[in-house]
Amino acid sequence: MKLGIMKWTGRDRQRVWIVVECRRVPGCPGERIRLARERRRRWAVARRLAGKAAWVMFRGLAAAMVTYLYTARAMEQAFLQRGYRAYGGECLVIPFVFYGAFKAIGLAERAARAARQWTAERKGMTCGERGIPDAAYPQE
Repeated sequence: MKLGIMKWTGRDRQRVWIVVECRRVPGCPGERIRLARERRRRWAVARRLAGKAAWVMFRGLAAAMVTYLYTARAMEQAFLQRGYRAYGGECLVIPFVFYGAFKAIGLAERAARAARQWTAERKGMTCGERGIPDAAYPQE
């Protein structure tokens, strides 16, 4: 559906056609949904979900890299101790290393977010509100 809008600029009158996609709401004859708003809202949700998915993928890849380093080192040590290539108890620890690395990266991210929030909250505070005595900053 097209909606026409008259735009007045100074003495001249200009006719501007703005194309607005609308969809009628069933059951309500005068009600319309503006699809551009819905599309913007959906794109915002999609961007937020993509950001979260990217962070989870990053955490998973980083944990996998840490696990790979552990596995390579553990297999090398097992080979040096036994004198032949075999897989034993060191393989049982690999899922725990992955889980621990995944959780540690998540905790580091939460700590960084809390630190950013804390510094943003303290930015507008005076020295007294921060807990720093005024005597620490002598006035001239």
